Amino acid sequence: KRYLVNFSVQKELGIFKVQLNTVYENNVREKTAGDSHIIESRIDDGEISLNRQKHFLIIVIPSKPEQIEYRNELRTRSLNMSIWSSHEFEDIEKQYLDFKLMFVIGKYKNADYTDELMEEASNNDDMHLVQDLAESRSVIRDKVLWGMRKSVEMYDYSFFVKIDHETLVDLPRLVHGIQSIRKENVYAGNCGQTFKNGEHYFKYCLSGAYILSVDIVEKISALTEEEIEYDEELKNEGIFTGWLVQKVREKHKIPVIPKVAVKKGEYIVDIYDHGVKLGYYRFRGWFYHWPSLGNLEMFKNMFECRIRSNIHLCPSMIYSYQYLESCKCNRTSMN
Repeated sequence: KRYLVNFSVQKELGIFKVQLNTVYENNVREKTAGDSHIIESRIDDGEISLNRQKHFLIIVIPSKPEQIEYRNELRTRSLNMSIWSSHEFEDIEKQYLDFKLMFVIGKYKNADYTDELMEEASNNDDMHLVQDLAESRSVIRDKVLWGMRKSVEMYDYSFFVKIDHETLVDLPRLVHGIQSIRKENVYAGNCGQTFKNGEHYFKYCLSGAYILSVDIVEKISALTEEEIEYDEELKNEGIFTGWLVQKVREKHKIPVIPKVAVKKGEYIVDIYDHGVKLGYYRFRGWFYHWPSLGNLEMFKNMFECRIRSNIHLCPSMIYSYQYLESCKCNRTSMN
């Protein structure tokens, strides 16, 4: 099956990192956007050979063209290792700190990509503009499947992490926890939900954030178009991914083993404004995905609260920051 692939190839010392070995010349057109060489090619599966980069984690974020501020917040702040305190990563081996972001972006019908988006793509090597994915509410499942297929094609990695654009990742907790879990047959997250499809039941993880080991991603990516045909009941992306996991486990006779816990201990941060306690954040997992984080200022606020309340310093310190007067850790239990 042919599909349109559109991705950025960044220059490094004048040499393109990705080499295209086989393309159909009649279906290739090239255009330049700043320092980014964007190649649009109609290809068959397996026709492109890539020198795969090695990373521990691949973090895939479905995104819309206009969500530039969220992408910048993620890549420059919460998913930027240098922003966090180095003390929170002291006991983690270097190999586990290597991750790559993939923003998968579709295209609105009858609308070109904006100059602002193209400039962003030229300055960042984490954007994948996929013109065949028409932007809509239901396209998220297709973006995630595209991300799975493209990730195993481009990268040599251990775990696939999918998050929404408004999901706050507790990066130190994620890398602390994920380095110690098993490396195969992993499908983890908030996975307590059950879905009935015909006469069959399967568990699935909520779509805000979940983790897949690369062996499961490779098997999903190898499914044929006929095998992944789905009905409208599976239009929710989280349910769709759970269904794909169930399908490959049945196909390859992979046992369903106890789930991986993505919570460890508890970390409570009180929120104060001019001495008045307004509430608190409860940090006890690897991911935080709430409807209120769809507000960018709230997202920034929670991240500032978390990053300034270094768990190694709790409960003795009070931190001031720009959104509220202070953030104070009043209780910690890191088991």
